Amino acid sequence: YRVIEMNARLSRSSALASKATGYPLAFIAAKLALGYRLHEIKNTVTQVTCAYFEPALDYIVVKIPRWDTNKLKAAERSIGSEMKSVGEVMGIGRSFAEALQKAVGMLNIGASCLSDYSETIEHPKKEIQHATDRRLFALYQFFKQAGSVMQARQLSQIDPWFLAHIHAIAQLEIQLVQGNLNQKLLRQLKQSGFSDQAIGQLKSKSA
Repeated sequence: YRVIEMNARLSRSSALASKATGYPLAFIAAKLALGYRLHEIKNTVTQVTCAYFEPALDYIVVKIPRWDTNKLKAAERSIGSEMKSVGEVMGIGRSFAEALQKAVGMLNIGASCLSDYSETIEHPKKEIQHATDRRLFALYQFFKQAGSVMQARQLSQIDPWFLAHIHAIAQLEIQLVQGNLNQKLLRQLKQSGFSDQAIGQLKSKSA
């Protein structure tokens, strides 16, 4: 075993988890350090329950790291255990697909969702097998090119649950491009996080 990172403080992920759930981790940690017990700390949101009640959520939150490799031509795009991200973004939605696509739109890379990512990935299978900062978009491109969830699983070792959702998003885009935009399909697209901009581009329509 090798220690990659060890902090005597709350990490960025802890702060994001607090924002996502409304559960003040740093506040609770400070109270516990002072000798309080969970049942003695009142929930600051409900003002009724105690801190030992876990947050009850009706939404999903997705966090995506943000890299700035495009600004450095000689930068190594491969991802390992080293800390290479310069920040992170958070997407909130009623489904994993919606939250994921909203998070992509927050990356400030010119894409409003997975569909309108403009950078061409010449060898998506290679970037799926050997993780890079574009792996998510390589997976999406791979699925649009008729790749299967099982093949992606073998290449990436990513849990099929996540792959199946990304595959479903890609299938919705294919359905939109090849068919007509009706009310049912539009509802599915919006529930899966497609932006108005992306839908308009795929159907060659403007606002």
